[in-house]
Amino acid sequence: MNVDHLEWPFFDAAHRALAERATAWRAPVVPGDHRADVDARCRVLVRALGDAGYLRYCVAAADGGALP
Repeated sequence: MNVDHLEWPFFDAAHRALAERATAWRAPVVPGDHRADVDARCRVLVRALGDAGYLRYCVAAADGGALP
């Protein structure tokens, strides 16, 4: 995965660290069979994202998430 954009000036070390963690997490979790049932794959991926704590980046901090 190309992450050259993380060198842009408005990304900092925390963004790069998050990208590294997400990339390492993705490899064993994301199924390689793209012919499988899409709905079932999505449910598995969303659950895995939640279990790993990545969905908190979709929610404002005021509501318990990680976004300002």
